[in-house]
Amino acid sequence: MIIKMPTGISIEEDPFSKFQASESNLVPSSVYDSSSVTIKALAKIPAGDYVISIGGIRNSRSFEPSEVFEAISFDASGNVVGDGSIDNIQMTEAGKFTVMTITPSNQTNGAINDYLVKYTTSIPDADGDLFYLSFPKTIRTPKEPVCEKGDCV
Repeated sequence: MIIKMPTGISIEEDPFSKFQASESNLVPSSVYDSSSVTIKALAKIPAGDYVISIGGIRNSRSFEPSEVFEAISFDASGNVVGDGSIDNIQMTEAGKFTVMTITPSNQTNGAINDYLVKYTTSIPDADGDLFYLSFPKTIRTPKEPVCEKGDCV
């Protein structure tokens, strides 16, 4: 059986590290990539309901419903013996800054100042992500922020 992940949901770690199946003749395969997982049957298994648990899968970063998951089963000769789609899913909790501090270098009224912004995210920042920081209207900012090399996102 091959389980295909929809676009936006990807396998980031070994999915079989948390593999469990309700049928003991279903075993994980070493075959997987970022978009699909392969599971093999060691022997004939009867028709019925099964539960498979795998791990290492990164949720979509969007709140839009995902495309559908697909499952396809093949016989030993490669003929399709079963296929179907699995409902889409939708993320409901946004990533958060679990820690965020903004520290001025000088706390004197009206002084020209440097601000140090530090934050910790609950999800990884990816290449191309944007960070927006809105200052209060009483603080005027330069046209471009300056960040230390290696600390810039």
